[in-house]
Amino acid sequence: MKDKRFLTWLHDRLVDEHGEDPNVDYMCKFRSIIRAIPDEQETPNMAFTLPGKEILTAGDLRTKMLADAETCRILRGEEGDDEF
Repeated sequence: MKDKRFLTWLHDRLVDEHGEDPNVDYMCKFRSIIRAIPDEQETPNMAFTLPGKEILTAGDLRTKMLADAETCRILRGEEGDDEF
C-alpha cells in the first residue's frame, strides 16, 4: 500500500473511530505531512537497517540470515538443510 493512502486511512480512522478533532494542530500537521509525501512512495511493512544503511524487508532479512547460517554450517563442516 502506498504511504499516502495508508496515512490517509490512519488519519480518517483517528477521526471516525477514535473521535479525534480534525481541526487540532497535530491533525492539521498530519494532513500537511500526508500532502507532502510523493504519490508513489511506498515503504515496506517491515524493514531493518543494517550497518552501512542497507534497508531490508523481513523477507530479505530472513533470506540473508538463512544464507549466513548455511555459511556457518559449511565453515564448521556440517551439512543439513534445517531452517529457522
